[in-house]
Amino acid sequence: MQTTGKIKIVLADDHEVFIEGMLRVFDNHPEYEIVDTVRNGQQLVNSVRANRPDVVLTDISMPGVNGIEAIQQIKVFAPDMLCVVLTNFDSDHLILNALEAGAFSYVNKSMPKEVIFTALESSLDGVPHYCDSTSQRILRMIQASHIGKPQKYEELFNNSEKKIISLIVKDMIMKDIAAELCLGDRTVERYKAKIKEKMGVKTRAGIVVYAIRNKLVILDDSGV
Repeated sequence: MQTTGKIKIVLADDHEVFIEGMLRVFDNHPEYEIVDTVRNGQQLVNSVRANRPDVVLTDISMPGVNGIEAIQQIKVFAPDMLCVVLTNFDSDHLILNALEAGAFSYVNKSMPKEVIFTALESSLDGVPHYCDSTSQRILRMIQASHIGKPQKYEELFNNSEKKIISLIVKDMIMKDIAAELCLGDRTVERYKAKIKEKMGVKTRAGIVVYAIRNKLVILDDSGV
């Protein structure tokens, strides 16, 4: 993602102490600017409309409209908005629901604060970032999805699409997928667009969620 000047962020969390702590942390990172802080999902949606930030950094559990619902609403009018979840909640269904809603990266609040900036930098570079605990949960879900693969998978996707789905789930960027499969970048992008169309999803994260929920992932023996 190309930006000029400071990277603008809207921060959403219903705990005042956490907000204040994050503002102090961001004071040491002048390349970022917190343009607004909000306390619930509806305020987040309104703030994104008004401020058009580069990144949304949001908790999940908030009064009224929660973070996942807010991301869903934001994606309607700002489909390219980078949404990074920063939360204490890391249950399987919340991770999947957040990714399905359009969250690009997912970080647990218990992680060192520098992990947040790693996630932001990675997301701005177009690469999803998951903290260690989230990655472990996603890997476990992927491993579980390898059992009982439905027959319709074989019918819906061709061999090239299956390979690309598997590599996307393994968190490879599109340029590396193209090199791995000896295909052109544009060819891989066309395949990805077709995969999204068949799955009925709009984002890379949506591909991962669909693959996990429908047991479509093909893993090697190492589980990665």
